[in-house]
Amino acid sequence: MGKIDNFKVIEKLIKEVLSDEIDYVALKENMEAYEALLINLSGLELEDESNKNNDISFENGTALGTTWAAMCVVDLIRTRQFMRGIWKAVEDLYKKKTKPIRILYAGSGPFATLVLPLMTRYTAKELQIVLLEVNEKTVGYLKRVLKQLNIEDYIAEIVCEDATAYKVATPQHIDILISETMQHALVKEQQVPILLNLIKQLREDVVMIPEKIELKLALMNTNMPLILKCKEVSKYIDIATLLEFDKAYINLYNATQDYAKKKVIELLERMPFRREEVSNFYDRLVVLTLIQVYGREWIREDESGLTIPKILLDLKGIDEHKKEISISYIMKGNPYFEYELS
Repeated sequence: MGKIDNFKVIEKLIKEVLSDEIDYVALKENMEAYEALLINLSGLELEDESNKNNDISFENGTALGTTWAAMCVVDLIRTRQFMRGIWKAVEDLYKKKTKPIRILYAGSGPFATLVLPLMTRYTAKELQIVLLEVNEKTVGYLKRVLKQLNIEDYIAEIVCEDATAYKVATPQHIDILISETMQHALVKEQQVPILLNLIKQLREDVVMIPEKIELKLALMNTNMPLILKCKEVSKYIDIATLLEFDKAYINLYNATQDYAKKKVIELLERMPFRREEVSNFYDRLVVLTLIQVYGREWIREDESGLTIPKILLDLKGIDEHKKEISISYIMKGNPYFEYELS
């Protein structure tokens, strides 16, 4: 496949991504073609054990191995919404600032998946990107993709370092910070510590993508569809907001170093039905994830692997005297939620 054909694949995907109407069949076809193109250009062998088993563990989370980072491409709504959000952020800045627009992409993976399409619509004089990736083998594949597409002039720098400790060389120049290094409920990976480190170094007006990650404690009905009081039962009932992780929260954390504050939630007072109805229909206590990528571009519950529910516990058989839950987000090892019923 020649260079022109390569860019046709990317252009077709972008046309589909930027359409406000989602044609899931066309989106899937174009996303799979994009993934196949990137795998071909990089020479990445997905089933190679050295690519599958090269996760890197840190004291504050895990950086995914090369294969698993590559496979994120075909999480359709995740990739679509991040591409749309990034595109709109660049468009907004393009109208009001001196060029070039400078992006820091932390956790770029082997393909720089989310920003590559920008290079079909902007010139290197209009757009410069710093790619930050901790996995040395992944960086090798990334460099090959950029060379094969002949887009190396868009890349200000490729840095192979831990983004949770990286010192930005020219922080005043960065206009957009991108990091999608997360799983549902912000478990395992390094999204939180990466942004805690980088945001404090950058300008106050830097655009952070995603803009906000919202975590909610909720009841989940695993027996859908059901009928309750002659109405269809909703899948989730929100109990409380656990966290709204955005720039304001990051700035507060960096000022106070108080992140893992325990929340005590009175479960029974938040439940809208009698206990027997809850236990019959809403049988799981879960953490829901909602992601505001940029502006109106959201990823809502169950739309992506990033927003499937994180099940905390099965409510069946829970002692009726357990009326409260104490819950904390712990940012050690593989980040997780610690909770206790009381």
